[in-house]
Amino acid sequence: MTAPTKNYTNIPDTSIDTESPIDETLMTQIRDNIENLREWLGYGYTPSRAHSHDGVDSVQITGNIAGNLFMYQNYT
Repeated sequence: MTAPTKNYTNIPDTSIDTESPIDETLMTQIRDNIENLREWLGYGYTPSRAHSHDGVDSVQITGNIAGNLFMYQNYT
Protein backbone atom coordinates (compact mmCIF):
# COMPACT_ATOMS: atom_id res chain seq x y z
CA MET A 1 0.00 0.00 0.00
CA THR A 2 1.22 3.46 -0.83
CA ALA A 3 1.55 5.73 2.19
CA PRO A 4 -1.16 8.39 2.47
CA THR A 5 -0.16 11.73 0.96
CA LYS A 6 -1.46 13.67 3.98
CA ASN A 7 -0.52 13.10 7.61
CA TYR A 8 -3.16 12.58 10.28
CA THR A 9 -3.12 15.26 12.99
CA ASN A 10 -4.78 14.99 16.39
CA ILE A 11 -6.72 18.22 16.75
CA PRO A 12 -6.73 19.36 20.39
CA ASP A 13 -9.99 20.33 22.06
CA THR A 14 -8.55 23.79 22.61
CA SER A 15 -8.62 24.32 18.84
CA ILE A 16 -12.35 23.65 18.59
CA ASP A 17 -13.76 25.26 21.72
CA THR A 18 -16.25 28.11 21.44
CA GLU A 19 -13.56 30.77 21.85
CA SER A 20 -11.30 29.44 19.07
CA PRO A 21 -11.58 30.80 15.56
CA ILE A 22 -12.12 28.60 12.53
CA ASP A 23 -8.85 29.44 10.85
CA GLU A 24 -6.69 28.20 8.00
CA THR A 25 -4.66 25.90 10.27
CA LEU A 26 -7.74 24.16 11.67
CA MET A 27 -9.39 23.76 8.27
CA THR A 28 -6.15 22.38 6.78
CA GLN A 29 -5.89 19.83 9.59
CA ILE A 30 -9.51 18.75 9.07
CA ARG A 31 -9.03 18.45 5.31
CA ASP A 32 -5.76 16.53 5.68
CA ASN A 33 -7.32 14.15 8.23
CA ILE A 34 -10.19 13.40 5.84
CA GLU A 35 -7.78 12.84 2.95
CA ASN A 36 -5.58 10.58 5.11
CA LEU A 37 -8.59 8.49 6.10
CA ARG A 38 -9.89 8.29 2.53
CA GLU A 39 -6.51 7.13 1.23
CA TRP A 40 -6.04 4.64 4.04
CA LEU A 41 -9.49 3.10 3.56
CA GLY A 42 -9.29 3.10 -0.20
CA TYR A 43 -11.83 3.76 -2.89
CA GLY A 44 -15.38 2.76 -1.99
CA TYR A 45 -14.59 2.30 1.70
CA THR A 46 -12.80 -1.00 1.23
CA PRO A 47 -9.56 -1.43 3.16
CA SER A 48 -6.43 -0.64 1.17
CA ARG A 49 -4.26 -2.89 3.33
CA ALA A 50 -4.46 -6.63 2.86
CA HIS A 51 -5.62 -8.54 5.91
CA SER A 52 -6.56 -12.14 6.55
CA HIS A 53 -9.55 -12.25 9.00
CA ASP A 54 -7.72 -14.69 11.30
CA GLY A 55 -8.45 -12.90 14.54
CA VAL A 56 -5.02 -11.33 14.48
CA ASP A 57 -5.24 -9.35 11.27
CA SER A 58 -8.55 -10.68 10.25
CA VAL A 59 -9.11 -14.48 6.84
CA GLN A 60 -12.45 -16.14 7.15
CA ILE A 61 -12.22 -19.12 9.48
CA THR A 62 -12.95 -22.31 7.58
CA GLY A 63 -15.58 -24.82 8.61
CA ASN A 64 -18.70 -24.47 10.70
CA ILE A 65 -18.00 -21.15 12.33
CA ALA A 66 -21.24 -20.94 14.31
CA GLY A 67 -20.87 -24.52 15.53
CA ASN A 68 -17.31 -23.89 16.63
CA LEU A 69 -18.08 -20.64 18.41
CA PHE A 70 -21.17 -21.65 20.36
CA MET A 71 -21.88 -24.68 22.50
CA TYR A 72 -25.58 -25.52 22.39
CA GLN A 73 -27.11 -27.02 25.49
CA ASN A 74 -30.25 -29.11 25.73
CA TYR A 75 -32.60 -27.37 28.19
CA THR A 76 -35.29 -30.08 28.16
